[in-house]
Amino acid sequence: MPYQRHTYTHQGINLNYYMLGQGSPLLFLHCHGTNAICYKKTLEILAQHYLVIAPDIPCFGRSGVPKETWNYQDYAKFLTKFINTLDINNYTLMGHSFGGGISLELANLDSRITALILID
Repeated sequence: MPYQRHTYTHQGINLNYYMLGQGSPLLFLHCHGTNAICYKKTLEILAQHYLVIAPDIPCFGRSGVPKETWNYQDYAKFLTKFINTLDINNYTLMGHSFGGGISLELANLDSRITALILID
């Protein structure tokens, strides 16, 4: 399945992200120390039913590094701005480990999330 690689920039930080599949949007947030493409097989399976949006969380993969240390809320605020640019009304949010912590904060900020899936 072909991946479409994109870049979003906000506050001088580049966010690398991949999109694949069709259907309802699903934002996938990876764990600490990896990047989105490490989940290639999982993303391909999800893409059979969803439009998968899988960013390299800032500090990981091909994404940039903030000048200051971020907490979960900082990541969530940044990702909310990112989602706003995609013009998505409702989406499923899936987070693994570190991405799950960010997902909890993001779910508190964004009412467009229709389902939250946390993976340990």
